[in-house]
Amino acid sequence: MMLVLYTLTLDKLHDIAMLKLLGARSGVIVGMILQQALLIGCLSFALACLIGNWAYPHFPRRVVLVRGDQVVLFALVIGISALASLIGIRKALRTDVGKVLS
Repeated sequence: MMLVLYTLTLDKLHDIAMLKLLGARSGVIVGMILQQALLIGCLSFALACLIGNWAYPHFPRRVVLVRGDQVVLFALVIGISALASLIGIRKALRTDVGKVLS
């Protein structure tokens, strides 16, 4: 997850530099990267739940996953997504506009 978010940020360094050049505040850039990370985390959790519910009847042994476990797992996914976005945020905020645009 961390690698994916970092490479997504690296691919968009030129766009981030343009936003900085146009006067975008750091909070806007942080919000964009964090929203992208949380969206990826939520979509991956939803996809995993769909696949798990589809594959559940085919397991030879029954696995009991109560609603409380799913809530805790969702909170962990959101937390890991937010932590993973910090690397990309740090790189984006340290980007020198002159180097990227030259």
